Amino acid sequence: MNKIKRIMAVMLALVMVLAIAPVQHIWADGVQQENQQPGEGRPGEPQHNQQPGMPPQGATQTIQLRVEGDAAGTDELAALVMVSLDNGANYKSLKELASDANSKVQKNGSSYEFDSAVTSIMAYLTDEAGRYMLQTPVQIGKNNAVRINAGQTFIQIDKVRYTVTWAYDAKRYGEDAYLEHGTAKIIKVGDKTDFTDWDMFGSNPGNKDGGNLVVEPGQQVTVELVPDYGYQLDSVSLNGNTLAPQDKKSTFTFTMPQTNVHFKGAFVKANDVTDVSSAAVGKIEISNGDNAAAKGNLKIDVSDSASDTTKANEQIAATDGVKKEIVANLDISLQNIVSKGTNMQEISADNYWVNDITEFEKPIRLDVAIKDFDKDSEYSVVREHNGSYDVLDATVSDGKISFETNKFSTYVIVKKTAVKAVVTNPDTVAKPQGDKKPADIKTTDKTDKVADNAGNTTKSQNIKNEKAAKTSDNMQADMMLTVFIIGVAAIVVSLRRKRS
Repeated sequence: MNKIKRIMAVMLALVMVLAIAPVQHIWADGVQQENQQPGEGRPGEPQHNQQPGMPPQGATQTIQLRVEGDAAGTDELAALVMVSLDNGANYKSLKELASDANSKVQKNGSSYEFDSAVTSIMAYLTDEAGRYMLQTPVQIGKNNAVRINAGQTFIQIDKVRYTVTWAYDAKRYGEDAYLEHGTAKIIKVGDKTDFTDWDMFGSNPGNKDGGNLVVEPGQQVTVELVPDYGYQLDSVSLNGNTLAPQDKKSTFTFTMPQTNVHFKGAFVKANDVTDVSSAAVGKIEISNGDNAAAKGNLKIDVSDSASDTTKANEQIAATDGVKKEIVANLDISLQNIVSKGTNMQEISADNYWVNDITEFEKPIRLDVAIKDFDKDSEYSVVREHNGSYDVLDATVSDGKISFETNKFSTYVIVKKTAVKAVVTNPDTVAKPQGDKKPADIKTTDKTDKVADNAGNTTKSQNIKNEKAAKTSDNMQADMMLTVFIIGVAAIVVSLRRKRS
């Protein structure tokens, strides 16, 4: 009996367990559903009507198109979405449908909700949408229209982010954006000159490291491309785009293409330009040119000057026995030239920005080749600038005179040569030429005439001296003889007296 009771108790317990388990499951589901927000599914499960790869669409069964993006405002973006409510027979823009009071589409923020009676639509994006970055199952072109039956569909339309990029090292943005021997800076895009809050993906118009600025295709970009000294812009073609030089030095504009732009290899090595037309000097060379110009190159012109050299000549002291003469009176002008990237071979206003340089702080060095150079002479340089005269320190070597200067106007080169002494032979007498007597011979050389006169004078003086010498010798002999005789006579007289 007891055994039967125990069996019945076990069976009753099993029945109760089987009865309670489904209730617990339903209760648990009820708690979960009570805390669940509308439109949410169970964790890890697709939401209601959610298509694979699309954002959650909520629990609604109506059709919603959500248009977002930074390409433009919502209304402008909605104008790119074409919708058909009659299975593709007729299309209107989403913006147009929402503005119709009798339409079955209502705008709610960035969402466009269709009436519940609309169970299916056809949609596509216009060709204009091709200018933007798209994230949407809706395709471009009427032939690519897609059918949407229910739920929420996202249409993301963002600006295409092409960039103008450069760096002053090869690592920051790679070799393709490595800019050397110059600098770049974007100063204007369209009408905008302030890029502080331009675009989170690129708002640097240029700093000490380089630049990276997002620019929409079709916008006009104004950029400064400044070469270092000794370099020039190679070409106005950049990534297939044409750079248009502006009035301001080193400033160009171009239209942003539908591709990224890199300022790689924009500058090339270039030499200073010299133009010498003077008859007194030849080749001229420039050193330390970056003291006069920080960018581009220098152009120096040397021509003969017709200015008065009297004061310049007076700056060099005269010395006895030294002949002083001016060998060059030069007008030297200096210019800074920066290429417009059109034709580097022809120096003109069409191809270069040109500005005159008359004075600057640190000097440059000039090496000027002197024609008819005399290695036995001394050379000096006198500079006249705004009425002030300065004798410059100069060195002479290998037929060139070198000096430093930071002011450009007129330069006078003065040569000093020692006068050689004239040696004459006193025994040489000018002889008649042919049948002519000495008095008939004419000479056109003043130096020879002076020399001949000097020679004749010396000979005449020598003849007189010879006569004077002979007369003096005879008188001295007679006097000595007289003294001798008197002396002998005195001795004889003295001896006779002693004997007496």
